[in-house]
Amino acid sequence: MYRNQFWCYWDRKHNQDEYTYKNVFIDENLLEYIESLDNIKTFLDHGCGHGRISKVICDKFPDIDITVNDITPKAIEKTTELLHETKNLHSVLGEIQYVSGEYDCIISHRVIHSCPDYENTFTEIYRLLKKQGSCFISVRSLDGIPKEKHRQSFNSKNNIIFKKIKGRFTKFFKTDEFKELITHSGLSIKNFGTFSELSAKSQTENKYLYAICEKVK
Repeated sequence: MYRNQFWCYWDRKHNQDEYTYKNVFIDENLLEYIESLDNIKTFLDHGCGHGRISKVICDKFPDIDITVNDITPKAIEKTTELLHETKNLHSVLGEIQYVSGEYDCIISHRVIHSCPDYENTFTEIYRLLKKQGSCFISVRSLDGIPKEKHRQSFNSKNNIIFKKIKGRFTKFFKTDEFKELITHSGLSIKNFGTFSELSAKSQTENKYLYAICEKVK
């Protein structure tokens, strides 16, 4: 669904100089979550972007076995350049196949709302997480109403923006919907909240929902 246009959209984004996270501070809820982590040996950065989350993880756990994952080569390239001193670094372009129960921790920060197959993505995170593993997931909130210029592409029935020519896909989640997708995947919610963070290109403030989850079964 929308796969070709979707890939091209993000490939263009990551190749634009103005698409940068240099002035985008990581939300304190995510930083507190990372600080609370202890004794994790394997980590997956789902939708690594420019590697800013992986860098924080590697600074805290220098010997961690880390996998960075994204759909475009440019994102993987920028992340691996940032983490060039990391000892146990792996990169996966596209879907992660052939492994299950691999990671002690997964962070999917500001990613799933841009996935056309977002419902299945929650299930994939559950599959990849070890039993008793922990994850942090954040998505765009429906409280962050899309800009006026996007309204004509906004489907209020399913709260999705899809621009066919550009390939942009954005899902805006209701709180109950977000929680239901998490629990339906098999994950258990340990903490939940909201935050605001700047966008990479336009530097506008967007609202997000987040959940800290555990795989208990």
